Amino acid sequence: MIITHHTRNLRITPRKLRLVADSIRYKDAAAASQLLGLLPQKGAGLILKSLKSAIQVAKDKDLDPATLTIQRILCDEGSSFKRVISHSRGRMSRIMKKSSHLSIVLTGEAPTKSRRRPAASRTAKAKSQPSAEQTAEQPIEEEK
Repeated sequence: MIITHHTRNLRITPRKLRLVADSIRYKDAAAASQLLGLLPQKGAGLILKSLKSAIQVAKDKDLDPATLTIQRILCDEGSSFKRVISHSRGRMSRIMKKSSHLSIVLTGEAPTKSRRRPAASRTAKAKSQPSAEQTAEQPIEEEK
């Protein structure tokens, strides 16, 4: 099953975010989260937070966390804040403060559930509830 998680308007440039995203692409989700915890970049913390959220969504949809892998991770350009800085002789230069959109696609398998009950639970239930034949044979006792 495929889980897609989007995080929008991260206040980091897409180029810096892609450097971190390339290091965890196609890895297991657990191994990627451990690796992101060790990286010093600001983007590692942002991707880690988004990855944990995606793993939690997968758990909510009954996927086994041990089988989750990062199939795709995309860092796209978001909106930009436009600022100016003044220079000599009345000139201005524009500063573009860029933001990013992060998309994480996880794949995983649902845990296998057996259709049969374990033998111990069936025998315990049978012992606790008498069958119809056993109740018919026993006489009803009256209280005095």
